[in-house]
Amino acid sequence: MFSSSLRRVCTLGARFSQSQRRGRSVAALASGGRRWGALKRAWPSPCVGVHPGSKSIPLSFFTTATAADDTSTQVPATVEEHQARAHKEWCENADNTRSPNWERRIFEQTQMPYFYNTVTHEIMPIVSDEDDDSEHPSLPSLYDPPSVAVEQKDGTVFRELRFKEYKNLKDDRPYYLNLVSLECTWKFPFEDQDVVLEIPPLPQFEWQHRVSKETPNAPIARRIGAAFIDLSVSFVTTVGMLTIMYYDLGGEIYTALPAGGPLFMATFLARDTVMDVGTRSLGKKVMKLEVISNDGILPHRGKSIFRNLYVAPMAFGAALYPPAALAFVGDIGVTLGTGKRAGDYMAGTRVISELPDRQERLEEREAYIAREVRMT
Repeated sequence: MFSSSLRRVCTLGARFSQSQRRGRSVAALASGGRRWGALKRAWPSPCVGVHPGSKSIPLSFFTTATAADDTSTQVPATVEEHQARAHKEWCENADNTRSPNWERRIFEQTQMPYFYNTVTHEIMPIVSDEDDDSEHPSLPSLYDPPSVAVEQKDGTVFRELRFKEYKNLKDDRPYYLNLVSLECTWKFPFEDQDVVLEIPPLPQFEWQHRVSKETPNAPIARRIGAAFIDLSVSFVTTVGMLTIMYYDLGGEIYTALPAGGPLFMATFLARDTVMDVGTRSLGKKVMKLEVISNDGILPHRGKSIFRNLYVAPMAFGAALYPPAALAFVGDIGVTLGTGKRAGDYMAGTRVISELPDRQERLEEREAYIAREVRMT
């Protein structure tokens, strides 16, 4: 009797403490909600008043139009009052020295120079003669953009026509944000719109590091050493795969053995696609060698396979008709005489000694691959 009463008292105490904790949690949540509401009132959402209406018209530097159904409640002003007020604010915020935030850029299609702000992404045409050959504008406040009329529910207001430049994440092409209509366009706003293309062409990747054509080919002795290492790796890989097949097939050696030739040939032909973003084999890395294209850049995996692909029919022919093995002798003679194998002539490649800037070229190759992946 006493024990049951004690259990009842303990249960009631636990329920009371639990209800107290729940009450404190609700009070804290309500307090947090009040604080968050005060914060929202003090710091309005950036989405308020930035969405143009369905009847908005894209504006360029050379045209003026109206945008309808804007949700802002700005007091209407005349053109002169708006230009004076906006230009005063621009002068107060602009850096009137040769700020490093501004840099000179070139519109590739027409080679027109302009200035770009690396912090705000705003762009500005060249308005001063002394800035024609300057890397940074001397007086950004000299730029006085045109004003355009914007139709709102409460009347007409005037806004400065400014633009910002951004890059497309997929292919790095620049596009431009109209700060009045908040619409994006591919067309460069400071150039004649009849001349500018509707959609700019894809920019070409600029290779900054290229190997000079004067760089000599690698010594034959080191290439032979790399070939022996690669042959050994291919042999060990093939034996390992045949062993797995042997046990998987229940110990039937004659069933697994026919796959040895194709496996060995496949691993040897693809040896240059293993190391360093698919640009060289393990043997070449050990012997400090590298493969480059005739244009001085690192080859892609397809070219690395293609330069070795001719070995497969030569080996198949030598297996069926032994005198055909003389083709290998001829390939060795070409390599000794010119420093390039037959596959190098086919794929447009050559083998050189590893250069000190290989790491920079590898990083550039990785950047190119990442760009190609984004564009697919």
